[in-house]
Amino acid sequence: MNKVALITGGAKGIGKAIALELASASFDVVINYLSSEKEAIALQKEIKDKYQVNCLIYKCDVSNEKEVDTMISYIEKEMSGVDVLINNAAIDLSSMFHEKKVEDFKTIENTLILFICFRSNIWTSFIFGLFNNEQLFCYNFIGESYF
Repeated sequence: MNKVALITGGAKGIGKAIALELASASFDVVINYLSSEKEAIALQKEIKDKYQVNCLIYKCDVSNEKEVDTMISYIEKEMSGVDVLINNAAIDLSSMFHEKKVEDFKTIENTLILFICFRSNIWTSFIFGLFNNEQLFCYNFIGESYF
């Protein structure tokens, strides 16, 4: 059984490159996206055709706790959990720093931080794995390993 990698913001750019690399290493891949549905569908097809691994796509706003919990429940049902988390999702509000409002910074913070396990069911999977001596990795948006 392959390890499962979840890549937030995984349909384009760096997330896509990571998804392809992990699929080439025989990981099953879950590609999270918010607005890049066409790209996610195309990447899913490419991964399945080229690497013959399982690949799910899932639309989810990772700054929304309920959506994250729903996504994790779906992944646990379809793929029995997540072994590797690549927290790649980001948001660009495209305004000058001095023009940003407090709400803008809260949105950015939620997108970058909320998904790092602490407010979703994925945390349970990581703790369970740690107690069973499994090798688990959780990467945040700056690439630091936490497990």
